[in-house]
Amino acid sequence: MPLSMATSATAGGHALRCADTNGGGCLSVSGDAVWEAPAGWRVGDRHGILETKAGLVLAMHIHDIDCQTAAGEPFNLLALRGQVLLVVNVASRCGFTPQLKELENLYRRYRDRGFMVLGFPCNQFARQSPESAPAFCKFGEQEFGVTFPLLQKVRVNGPGTHPLFVELRRQAPGVLGTTAIKWNFTKFLVGREGQVLRRFGPREGEREIREALEAALDAPFSA
Repeated sequence: MPLSMATSATAGGHALRCADTNGGGCLSVSGDAVWEAPAGWRVGDRHGILETKAGLVLAMHIHDIDCQTAAGEPFNLLALRGQVLLVVNVASRCGFTPQLKELENLYRRYRDRGFMVLGFPCNQFARQSPESAPAFCKFGEQEFGVTFPLLQKVRVNGPGTHPLFVELRRQAPGVLGTTAIKWNFTKFLVGREGQVLRRFGPREGEREIREALEAALDAPFSA
């Protein structure tokens, strides 16, 4: 469908607006229209416009999305291109919190083959992670010996959803095609090129993940 200068859309509560300039941070569409990226999104030549039932949305490349450390410093996902990632929304007071140890086991077992776990604290589910991101890092290290990156605190559903989780959910919907994350410790396996390979539910742990992870690590990759 042709895009006009008045076209607009939303993704994860972030507004997308069509502008008439080819300035920085924008994506040219059909020659004369430009989409301005919402806050936290960087636009590059690997993105595209997707038409969905909700309208037009901007499809992001995983490695181009801005993230932050628990301390609020930039965390460069692009530097992880070529690695297999497991992205998890984590919590400190959940029945699944002991999975932090299982995730650490996976990280230590496969990190030398190019594997990284990324944990994002989230307080959206029964307020089971009320502490700050730095406090969560300390908790993970002291209670479960976590050495993989524990990053910024995020929202994964509804208004203000972090752009990374918007894209993870889009690429790997859940049961019956629904994209919403149902609970803490939902896991997304991301291939070396940044493609989301699979979503794992909160109950699926180290044993269920290992086969798909090994296949992702063995898959060909062009640097």
